Amino acid sequence: MLATLLTLTALAAPPPLSAEANPAAPAGVRAGFGQLVGPAWSCQGSNLQTDGAWQDSPGRARWLFQYVLDGHAVQDFWYPPAESQGPPGTNLRTYDPDSDRWMMVWATSRQARFDHFEAQVEDGHIIMTGEREASGAFPAHHVRITFSDIGPGEFHWRYEASPDGDSDHYREQARIHCQR
Repeated sequence: MLATLLTLTALAAPPPLSAEANPAAPAGVRAGFGQLVGPAWSCQGSNLQTDGAWQDSPGRARWLFQYVLDGHAVQDFWYPPAESQGPPGTNLRTYDPDSDRWMMVWATSRQARFDHFEAQVEDGHIIMTGEREASGAFPAHHVRITFSDIGPGEFHWRYEASPDGDSDHYREQARIHCQR
């Protein structure tokens, strides 16, 4: 009976997360968000204040990127240093080789919806775009998120918002610098 229970438990367990892309996965998987897969990143964030000054967030967040779906997709897990600084969240990122674009969804422990984004690699930067619904104190807006200066030991992340999606009207709202 115990052997049967252990066998059923093993069969029902999810496959482990992976630090390696599937060799059969498109090269874009490794070239895009696959660059961020590995040990967790330690991240320092800062936010634009209403007076125009930047304020560092207290504490450092953890951000973990791993391959999932048999090494064909990337899932990341965002862990803020305190719940008061925002909820934990996750992205599931899949790469479409036909369009050379990433499709992704973002979810947190506080929202009952998924935010959808697309991304492309341009000049070594990963540029995500999408729309956010109105929530709390934030009106609905267009989003541009840029991952830049990506290397084995660090990267930068920038969140910009625009009320109308016009590239001339994007305003930087948040920055994150991550290191290993």
